[in-house]
Amino acid sequence: MGVLHGFVPAIHGQESDVTLLDAIVVTGERQERNILETTVGISVIQRDELERNSLKELNDILTQAPNLITQGPSELPIIRGVQGGGAGGLASSGVTGALPRLPIVVDGVARPAAVPNISAQSLWDANQIEVLRGPQTLLRGRSGLAGAIVINTNEPADHFEAAVQSGITFDSYSDSDLFLNGMVSGPLSDKLAVRATLELRDGDDPRRAPETDDDWITNYDNIRGRVKLKGEFDTAIGYFTSRFLLEHQEGVTPQTRNNVSGPGSTGRSLDDRVLVGTNVPTRTFNTWATTVALDNTIELTHGSLQIVTSYTSDDYDTIPEQTFPSQIESEEDIFVQELLYRFGDNDRVFSGQASGLVGLAIEERTQNARIFGTPLVYEVRTKGSTQSIFSDIKYGLTDNLSIFGGARLQRYADKRDQVRTLNAGPFPRTSVQNFNETEYQLLPSLGLLYHFSDDQTISASVRRGYNPGGSSINLFTGQPYNYESETVTTLEATYRQSTFDGRLSYGVAAFYNYFEDPQLFAELVPGNRNTLQVVNQGAGVSYGLELDASWQVTDQFMLNGSLGLLETKITEAGSVTPALEGNSFGQDPAVTASLGAVFQVNDYLSIDGRVTYVGESYNDFNEVSVDRVGNYALVDIGATARHENVELRAFVNNLFNETGVTRYVSNQQFADVTEPLTAGLTLTARW
Repeated sequence: MGVLHGFVPAIHGQESDVTLLDAIVVTGERQERNILETTVGISVIQRDELERNSLKELNDILTQAPNLITQGPSELPIIRGVQGGGAGGLASSGVTGALPRLPIVVDGVARPAAVPNISAQSLWDANQIEVLRGPQTLLRGRSGLAGAIVINTNEPADHFEAAVQSGITFDSYSDSDLFLNGMVSGPLSDKLAVRATLELRDGDDPRRAPETDDDWITNYDNIRGRVKLKGEFDTAIGYFTSRFLLEHQEGVTPQTRNNVSGPGSTGRSLDDRVLVGTNVPTRTFNTWATTVALDNTIELTHGSLQIVTSYTSDDYDTIPEQTFPSQIESEEDIFVQELLYRFGDNDRVFSGQASGLVGLAIEERTQNARIFGTPLVYEVRTKGSTQSIFSDIKYGLTDNLSIFGGARLQRYADKRDQVRTLNAGPFPRTSVQNFNETEYQLLPSLGLLYHFSDDQTISASVRRGYNPGGSSINLFTGQPYNYESETVTTLEATYRQSTFDGRLSYGVAAFYNYFEDPQLFAELVPGNRNTLQVVNQGAGVSYGLELDASWQVTDQFMLNGSLGLLETKITEAGSVTPALEGNSFGQDPAVTASLGAVFQVNDYLSIDGRVTYVGESYNDFNEVSVDRVGNYALVDIGATARHENVELRAFVNNLFNETGVTRYVSNQQFADVTEPLTAGLTLTARW
């Protein structure tokens, strides 16, 4: 993270001198620009770090970013105290209709946020991950209230290259996990190139279910393939680039892969990692996900015109062995059409110069979900439609000072038909909720950026974020309800510098968020989970400080790290939850930190390590004193040996076997916990 990519260790037969690479180019703000030009809190995890952690899943590596925590692989991250999966998280969104607040954008396409979180888990063949913190609705639309995760995979190569990787991991709670990854890339002609990847995974979650007859509850398997085509052509009106993406993934995925029985139900330590009970309340899904996208760009005399068309389909249902507590089926389809015009220099503008983009976007989203298999049956059909026009423009007031800003005018129409039926007693009881609402939002942004030099910038900005409201039916009481949209106004200042000939780079961001009508998944009657539903609070604030840094200490030794400080508060409670006033958001540790190091021992061997700390926080906004989570540190170590085109890596994650609690559920009946001590080996060959 930081401005430097780091260093690339030499391989046999080549010079061993370290090569310092160019400054990081980021794409998360929908323009390729030097990270020094960005004006939001951003962390960048680059290719060398991703390759060292190729068997990890996305959420496991995102914790390198400050003020970001994860509850496990089945939830979107929480950024600056804002739950990325929406009020109640992904596990509840199918029932509550609360939309995710954190888009995962892979190769320019935002993926659906499914309950088993089957999209974008793998790091294989990823080139760069960017974590943008704070509202990104100006450029990402209604789902960007918490931020955005932008993943770029490697482009098709203009020469032949290939790679094969096999891997295995072990822990003391489950069977070994097996991995097989492959990649081939190269030109099909002088104008067309292709890149194809394949991933196979099969394993067992690090949990025990001693009272179940079968092992379906913790086993998973997955196959994933991706094909990228890239064509480049000279035309009469300009240089034309066309990219085509096809990706498909399917397998079996437990919903809560790190969820175990808590001391409240077993009296046993969480270190035992057990799921007990005749009917274990967890789900395992058959999953299918497909993405198709076409991205065409033509370079014109005074800018470039880009047209992106994408379709994603994300389906899952509980496996046949699953009968308790209920079965789920879900089908979600998203079609997006975007038109973007870019002009000017993406990076620094001087006096009188302008650059930026203007765009149009259309999104059509449908989701049909059904919960059944008990006396309770719940069905929902959702259709959402979004139309937007947006701009993001920078203008040079002087050679050193520029003003930037823009706005997004967005129309969002949401139609939901929800039916809840309770087949108990002699007569079924049915509740119906028909919701149809259209909202218009103007989401502005404005700020100043000052260059002390080409390698040192400071900025200040204000921007607005938005997440729509919705409706649902309380599954326990059968009572229909609505909730309002939520908005945030963010004040942010950044300072970034690259110094010592590019060997040290760092960025600092300070922020203040004012939330209006924030959505919470709350108990209307404290302590009674049957009254859980999405409600609006009146207002809330959060503020903090973030640091990202990368330092090439010597030619052989590199450090990188981050520090996040955060405070949150509900300043005005809702009328139905007055006791929450003055409470924190929960899941908002005051301190998060990460420090990593890589040492190149010689031409063939490097060693690395990282420690990640998550401070203590309340489990949620109720601030129950016994439900404190966090306050743990995880230590990972590894060693990589290279000889010509072959690489062998050994690693241990969570070296001291720390059982950190990321979330409690149902009065500590269950808990989400961190991965246990896990050892692994990978063997990679590249051509």
